[in-house]
Amino acid sequence: PTGGTLYTGPFTVQHDASSPFTINEVVTARVYPPAAEATRYETSYLNDQLYVFSPNFTITFDESWLDFGHGTLVGDEYANYGGGVSITAGRYDWGAGWENDRALIFDTSLSNTADSDLEADFTSGNVAGGGFDNVLIVAENMVDSNGDGIIDSADDNGGGGYSWFDFQSNNISEVGFDILDIDNGEDAGFGAFFYDDSWNTTYLSGTQLANSYGVGVQWGDHSANHFDPITASQLGLNNISGLVFTLPQSGGFDNITFGIGGDTSL
Repeated sequence: PTGGTLYTGPFTVQHDASSPFTINEVVTARVYPPAAEATRYETSYLNDQLYVFSPNFTITFDESWLDFGHGTLVGDEYANYGGGVSITAGRYDWGAGWENDRALIFDTSLSNTADSDLEADFTSGNVAGGGFDNVLIVAENMVDSNGDGIIDSADDNGGGGYSWFDFQSNNISEVGFDILDIDNGEDAGFGAFFYDDSWNTTYLSGTQLANSYGVGVQWGDHSANHFDPITASQLGLNNISGLVFTLPQSGGFDNITFGIGGDTSL
């Protein structure tokens, strides 16, 4: 196969707790998303390459091979990651209608930005106190005065919008994520649509997410909450082909984890 995430050996590969094996040669390894022909921990060693079908991938927006900076617009950078992920975001303008292609990087480690609510450290939520570095927001403006491809003043849209993650693999069975700065009172209007490859859809409001799928979730200004992966079976879906967050006001997202579940390592 071609593509995949490339690593350099030597490696120790563990299929389960009782059967680890080590490849001491300096070979290359390509880690692949779940595939129909792959078992949870399937590996093959052929022609000096180790092929590993990894059960989970996480989009952190801090990947070294992307070098995202504050104010960078996200396009097709993840088209070859985890089987392919399309990311877009947009907002509704009452004069112009829907304005798409507004998926924007916000660096939470910075200070004196256009949105202090997204500056670390976060003060409430089940992962309060943590720093997240880059997160994804819906851009409030698209001003790039010097034409360098970087939005001059990155800020999340106060009027809300959507953030859409579309998975190209049909074998995704679970999705987890971090949600930032959803204020008290917004949780009923905030929500997530999950859909499968037959376009069956399950919607969960922020209240439902917190009550049924979160542990110690606290919404509020300057909040940060983590959600462990939610499975397709829990949602009544065949698989999870995509996820759309809807925002009544501002907010951000990070650590989008998706795959067939389980654990494996190189």
